[in-house]
Parts: sequence; structure tokens; C-alpha cells
Amino acid sequence: MNRKPFEELTIADDFMFCKVMEHESLCKPLLEMVVADKIGKIIYLSSQNTIATNSEAKSIRLDVLVKDIAGKSYDIEMQVGNEHNLPKRMRYYQAAIDISFLDKGNSYKALNDSFIIFICLFDPIGHNRAVYTFENICVEDKTIPLRDGTKKIILNANAFKEAGSQELQGFL
Repeated sequence: MNRKPFEELTIADDFMFCKVMEHESLCKPLLEMVVADKIGKIIYLSSQNTIATNSEAKSIRLDVLVKDIAGKSYDIEMQVGNEHNLPKRMRYYQAAIDISFLDKGNSYKALNDSFIIFICLFDPIGHNRAVYTFENICVEDKTIPLRDGTKKIILNANAFKEAGSQELQGFL
């Protein structure tokens, strides 16, 4: 496998992204920009976290997993290439995180709020938005949220060239 020299790495490279995001002083402000809210004190921050739900299931490796003092979890993923599977991949990641955090015998109420965040160098949805935020809502009455505690956010780095938060644009 050909490796880039360290001097040529950018934040889009897996190694560099994980190394940068391991620093709470960089990761926390990014999360606050993305979720447009203050987050609690970070109590867990890990890169390249592997979650295996059982021996027969597909395991996942999270780029960066963060948990704050309020119990909210944040999975931050860097996506360089479009494999045209992001919505289903986000669904699977959400399920795997939920399974890994809910111990046998605990109530479903114990599931923490969680955010799946994909930073993309392309537009996986195709509507040229800088930010796509998805939550579960009632199809018959879109004013009724499910309140399941999940949110999926996709950042399209290409769209920030024209629009979006100046702060987030600077980061991207």
C-alpha cells in the first residue's frame, strides 16, 4: 500500500483527521459548530473505535467517538469517496452504537441522545446544501417529532465554497 508522506497529509486523510480530532480543544468547538449548540464537558474521546455487535454481524470502525457529561454521544466520520451508501451506513452506525451502549436488562429509556456526523468532500444527497440535518418525524404531520434522541448530520464541504457558516466554512 502506498502511503503519503506526512507533509502531504490533510485533515481529509484518515490518520490526520483522527489525530486532530483526538484533541478536545479542536473536537469540541467543531461539534458545537456542527450541532449549533453548546455541548457538555467531554468525558470520552476516542478514535478508530471498533464496534462488533455479534460474531455474525458486520462490525464498524468509527473515526471519532465522543461522549459528553450529559450522556450524549457523537460519531464523527470523514468521507472522501462517495460509495453511494451513506443513508444506510448512517442507519447501521446508529444501530451499532445503540446496541453497544445499552446493557442487557436496562430500559430503552437509558439510550442516550446520539449524533451521527459525516463530513463529506462531496454532496451525497445532491441538493447542493452545506448542511443536511435529519431527524425522525411523522410523515402525516411533519410538526410531530418522534423524539427518539437521534440526529444525523451530513456536511457537504463542497457547498461551503458558496454558503454556510463562516466558522464551519473556515474549518472545512
